[in-house]
Amino acid sequence: MTAALARITADSAVDRAPAGRATIGCLILARDAEESVAGVIESLLHQTRVPDVIHVIVSDTSDVTVEIASRYAGPRDVITALGAQATRVFVHDIGRSPDARASALDYGCTLAEGYDYLLGVDGDTVVGERAIEHLESEAMSDTRTLGMFFTLIRHESGEKV
Repeated sequence: MTAALARITADSAVDRAPAGRATIGCLILARDAEESVAGVIESLLHQTRVPDVIHVIVSDTSDVTVEIASRYAGPRDVITALGAQATRVFVHDIGRSPDARASALDYGCTLAEGYDYLLGVDGDTVVGERAIEHLESEAMSDTRTLGMFFTLIRHESGEKV
């Protein structure tokens, strides 16, 4: 799928968002993450507050990360403690680049334009089930917040964040 098509399709998530609720675009930056990418995607799909769109950006990989992530591609209807929610998962293989992580982030940011918040997740970070709900609540509690980029990184202890 081209970046333009992914952006157009993902933009419909912004249009579908309930009134009074922020829209959240999520980027998973993955490189050689065949061991962890499924768990990362699953943790996002099992949030109490599911992101409106999830883009898995794979760069500079030499394993089967793309194939594993692609199993999750497409629309997802999720029932959570907060009610019915919908998201869509896209997988993008941007190939090799000298600055793979920066290139993946730049590419992903163009896909998430128009969302109120952008959540960046490392390809080996399993997110605790209420993480996004809490981040959204914190961001929306201050009306001076114009936009925010949340980044979740794996704790050295391996605990969920």
